[in-house]
Amino acid sequence: MKKYVITKKYLTGLVWHPYTNETPDISSIKGRGWYAHWEKPRPVPNASTSSDQKEVVLYASSRESAQRALNLIDNCVQLIFGDPQIFPMEMIAFNTREIRSLPEEERKRITQHTKGNTVIREACDLAARISQRKERVCSLAKYCFSMNLHSTFSMDIQDDEPHYHVSNYPDDHVVFAHCIVSAYSAIEELGLEVRASKDKPSFIRNKWNPVVLNDLESRLKSAGIDLQEAFPWLLRNTRRAIEMKKSLPITRPAPWAYGRVRDHYVRITDAISYASWLRSYVSSHTTKEVTRRLSTYDVANVQHLARRLLLESNYF
Repeated sequence: MKKYVITKKYLTGLVWHPYTNETPDISSIKGRGWYAHWEKPRPVPNASTSSDQKEVVLYASSRESAQRALNLIDNCVQLIFGDPQIFPMEMIAFNTREIRSLPEEERKRITQHTKGNTVIREACDLAARISQRKERVCSLAKYCFSMNLHSTFSMDIQDDEPHYHVSNYPDDHVVFAHCIVSAYSAIEELGLEVRASKDKPSFIRNKWNPVVLNDLESRLKSAGIDLQEAFPWLLRNTRRAIEMKKSLPITRPAPWAYGRVRDHYVRITDAISYASWLRSYVSSHTTKEVTRRLSTYDVANVQHLARRLLLESNYF
């Protein structure tokens, strides 16, 4: 790995809570222009810490580099969990010398915020991997933007009963549409989108164009995506205008499918194709009648698809 001239130490406020007393070794975790190290958490008023907890300390050449790394690690925490942030908090990397000139209240705001969980070790490793390629950094940022704009806790979309219905509010339609656009754009940043054109359509007589399909499968395989692992697609309540406009090719019903829960497994290529259609013909440009039939489940499907591709490609 390329060596960087790293001269400054930056505290982050990210605290790892281990399952055991084992101290992790992250001295080998090196990102692009930064590396992370575990250190004893600094004392923070009203914050409880134990001897087995460790704070992530970043070493970088500048505050901007440290902040980019911190943002990336924080985004990776959200990617790993795959849920909305319960208490959104902007974390700021700081150097004890650089903040001396700031007003006291500003110093307190920067230095006394902490965030801790059990996956920060994994988030550091994932951030180091993603940092090596700019397009993956952008993909992750777009995924998190979509999640922060609107997302649903996984517990709220369990298989018992549909909790969400089509909204009657235009504000929701706009938010859902932009969530889908940004989540699919995250897939495009990975280079895993459907590449078709007027002269080379993705489907011919409702069947995949072999040229387009082979190209997509080749890129998925190169990225380390398992083509044999089907993708669970959420279908809830009665059929909507969106499904009547374009049906999703299904492989088999989900084991929990019953009544208004119509979830099915689909091929990963078909999931990407359908997400592309939701982006291009339902969510983009002007608001259409079919746009008003978007639901939280459509948003969750495309976001979960982007999450799987991000995780799987970065651990290949």
